[in-house]
Amino acid sequence: MKGTFKTPTLKDITLSAPYFHDGSLNTLLEVIELYSKGEIVKSNLSPNLKELKLSQSEMDNIVTFL
Repeated sequence: MKGTFKTPTLKDITLSAPYFHDGSLNTLLEVIELYSKGEIVKSNLSPNLKELKLSQSEMDNIVTFL
C-alpha cells in the first residue's frame, strides 16, 4: 500500500486552491501540466505513474470540465 491514499471528492475543486498536501500548486492547470509531463520523482509514488502527454487543448478541456 506504499504511496496510496484516499481519493478526495472533486466537488467544488476550483474553489479549493492551492493544491496538493503542501499547497505547492496554485491552479488546476498547473496540476494537470505536472501530471502531463510525468516528471514526478518521489519515492512514495507508484512507479506506474506515467507521462500523460496531453496537448494544451486537452489540458484546457480538463480544467473546464472540473
